Amino acid sequence: MADMVPAGIAANKVVAKCTAGPMTYGKDTDAFYHLYKTADGQLWFTNTKISGASEYPGIPKDGERYASFCIKTNGSVTIRWFYTSADLSAALPYCKAIIAAPHPLVYDSKSVFENIVYSTDYGNKRIADWSDLNNSANHYHDKIFGLK
Repeated sequence: MADMVPAGIAANKVVAKCTAGPMTYGKDTDAFYHLYKTADGQLWFTNTKISGASEYPGIPKDGERYASFCIKTNGSVTIRWFYTSADLSAALPYCKAIIAAPHPLVYDSKSVFENIVYSTDYGNKRIADWSDLNNSANHYHDKIFGLK
């Protein structure tokens, strides 16, 4: 997974990959889920424009919210879980853009399926367990997409 890269990009340069752009196509409007920061600085949370980090509800204790793929102002990228509005507030000046990322695929340059990988946020939670994708103790599990 970490070695799957676009032409011209060295595999050792890949530090983060995720599924992205969670949306639902509804009866009345198309809605996207979780947190986005646009290149012009607008913040959106679940299809609603918010005025700042103080309006971000955070991640509940059960962790049932998506990660965020952050494109930093210095050109690097990372995957973060913003558990509180304070976490988001501290990171916003360093994030050029944020894209909701339901499932991290590569974290810290390691495939989450080929390695045992833990996030560095809040207690080192395991990201995925290929042998049990229904394990809601991990960041990556089918419940996030409503599959289980």
